[in-house]
Amino acid sequence: MRKNISKVTPSAGYVLLEIAENEKPSSWEIADKDATPQRGKVLAIGDTTLHEGTNVFFEAPCKVGDTVIHSGYGFENIRVEGEAYKLCPFSKILGVIKK
Repeated sequence: MRKNISKVTPSAGYVLLEIAENEKPSSWEIADKDATPQRGKVLAIGDTTLHEGTNVFFEAPCKVGDTVIHSGYGFENIRVEGEAYKLCPFSKILGVIKK
């Protein structure tokens, strides 16, 4: 982890991501080309959260150290000691990139 990012604990239902370069899809299209899914490395994961619509517990679809693809919308940009990170809800994680 960089700097003092260990001081940040995501709230329930969120993951803390180190920002990776944006990745343009090459073999598929999305409706809004400005909303290209993005990548990030998972640094920390919040607790399991209760899904409001279904009252079912929703666990993180990833683990610390994974590189994930997340939606281009619905996350929060934050800065910790000058470094940029993202807080992304579990529901915006679109997939895990296998190593």
